[in-house]
Amino acid sequence: PPPPPPPPHPPTTTPRPTSRCSSAASDVYKRQTSKIEPQEIAVAPIELETMLREPESCIGKPVSLTGHVRRITEIPVEDSLGACADLIAAGKVRYIGCANYTGYRLAEALAVADKYGLPRFQTLQMQWSLAVREGEREMAPAARNEGLSILTWSPLARGFLTGKINRDGLAPDGSRLSTWGPSLQALMSERNFATLDALREIAIVYNAPVPSIALAWLLKRQGVHSVIVGARTLSQLKDNFHGAKISLSEADVNRLDELSTPDWGYPYNFIAGFKGAGNW
Repeated sequence: PPPPPPPPHPPTTTPRPTSRCSSAASDVYKRQTSKIEPQEIAVAPIELETMLREPESCIGKPVSLTGHVRRITEIPVEDSLGACADLIAAGKVRYIGCANYTGYRLAEALAVADKYGLPRFQTLQMQWSLAVREGEREMAPAARNEGLSILTWSPLARGFLTGKINRDGLAPDGSRLSTWGPSLQALMSERNFATLDALREIAIVYNAPVPSIALAWLLKRQGVHSVIVGARTLSQLKDNFHGAKISLSEADVNRLDELSTPDWGYPYNFIAGFKGAGNW
């Protein structure tokens, strides 16, 4: 007799489990997926130039990239990703990303996506600048390890790294920092002012605006593919764009690295104490 047919190949992904969401959380996603129309979310252009020149042409187009601003722990991650899968299947979204995820939450979400065949995050949006580098502990390494592109927000530390702030702590009138007292106070450390002093000196060498030097440093970070700037004026926007044209020397990068390095804390300082420990 002929041999029996081979057993069917096992599925490459595990079927999604029944939702464990609370009824309230389920209602949130029902509202997000059942009532949304393409024109309601199609505010992202296919090309920036097209949006600026012909904003009406973006109506009805799918969003190129949409992201989770933070992890809502009350909602299982498979439900969040399932809602994104529905949006992608409906042609309303092309890719998804996340923002402000801790390293272990990012790894969790990607593992769930792989397990159940759900869409993976393609980008991680995180706060990163010479004044705020704590995301280098876990977030940036996790994103690089998983092949995600990093999009940085507040690359100038809400204006602190523009060079307009002095040790007296007075922000220029009309600036955003002038109305964000707690945010400004949190940035006023000797480490940040030493970094700012170095930025001013390096800017003179390159004949460039101070903020462009801060952005040039950030663009050289491994894994960073774009920075999200918040310019209020055309001159500020031009200064920001100038950062993409500057190639800092290795000496200048190392100088800024050393001045801006925070206390990484445990276990990073502990690990670094071992000979040959290398990267975390």
